Amino acid sequence: MNAPAETPPDSGIAWHCAKHEDLNWLLHRAGQKLAAALQEESAKAGLDIRGALVLRALAPDLHGVQRTQLALGAAIGLDKTTLTTVLDRLEKQGLLTRKPDPSDRRVRIPEITDEGRAVEARVTAAHREVEARLAGDLSDQERATIYTLLRRFIGTGAPEHGSCV
Repeated sequence: MNAPAETPPDSGIAWHCAKHEDLNWLLHRAGQKLAAALQEESAKAGLDIRGALVLRALAPDLHGVQRTQLALGAAIGLDKTTLTTVLDRLEKQGLLTRKPDPSDRRVRIPEITDEGRAVEARVTAAHREVEARLAGDLSDQERATIYTLLRRFIGTGAPEHGSCV
């Protein structure tokens, strides 16, 4: 009779996943690790990772171009329901406002507030520090290579939809 396979004590990952080394698994695990660290930093500013993503998308000065909620959702890959929940929370925190579109009053245009810009800047800086810490063992060349390869990988036949988080 065969003995059942042993599970390593507190390995941190399910035993059946430990032997997977395919690209999907590696990218997923790397993404999970990064997302958890970014969520932790976002929470220090009273945000979740989606809130930080929305503020980052709204922060750049688009020289008078205003993005509707629908366009914002499409740009960052959040569905309408999820985006509305995030925008409601950010608005209650005073980090953004929503005003009616002058050409269609049924449409809302989210705008980041000065307080939202300050929070976004702090969270973005913290996120950069997290990325630097997680990539701390890599040389500058290795980091550049990862970024280059991931951009190439994503750029080849990747769908133009899906969440950024």
